[in-house]
Amino acid sequence: MLIADISIFISSNKNTMKNHHRTTRLTQLARSFQMSILFVFTAAILFAQPAKGLLPYENRAHQMVIEGTSNLHDWQTKVYRLNLKAQFAVENSLVNTIGTVVLTADARSIKSDKGSIMDGKTHDALKTEKHPTITFRLKQIQSMEMANKVTEIKTTGDLTIAGVTRPVNMTVYTKLLPNNEIEVWGSYKLKMSTFGIAAPTAMMGSIKTGDEVIVRFDIIMKP
Repeated sequence: MLIADISIFISSNKNTMKNHHRTTRLTQLARSFQMSILFVFTAAILFAQPAKGLLPYENRAHQMVIEGTSNLHDWQTKVYRLNLKAQFAVENSLVNTIGTVVLTADARSIKSDKGSIMDGKTHDALKTEKHPTITFRLKQIQSMEMANKVTEIKTTGDLTIAGVTRPVNMTVYTKLLPNNEIEVWGSYKLKMSTFGIAAPTAMMGSIKTGDEVIVRFDIIMKP
């Protein structure tokens, strides 16, 4: 009888220890799961926030023109629709840090004062039916110089036109306005052939545009 009681006691202790180990393991797994969820949640919050001091801005007003030449006369078109989102930090009334910058322009909104025929040729050259947007994405800041309330910024980015993306180096300028808006302006010279664009022609090919164009822009950014 005593031996039987001892066997029951040992068996009971073994079951108790197994249950204890199982409970401990489940508790550890639960804590690990909770820590994982907490880590992911914290990381999501941190990465969703801009870097310290950076604030988001978007365009309120803009002027963007494309200037070119032809064997007959110089020409100019305007970009009527674009969207620019950027992050800026301002100190002592100067832009001193830049975060993400993404500009998208509606290529179908490019129009000239020469009428719909010229606009149609421009849109065909830019392949707007298949690639309706022109995009610039900032990749790197090369340098920043501040003087006379203006910040000169040398940038490297990816420019996409007609579905073709090329790296570009562009110098832009920023200035803090009295209402805390930021003016951004600059220009960029490019060759259409770099993006696989055939220069538009008119009058049965007798009028030919030059390969090189200059894009000039002046954009007002609001916080």
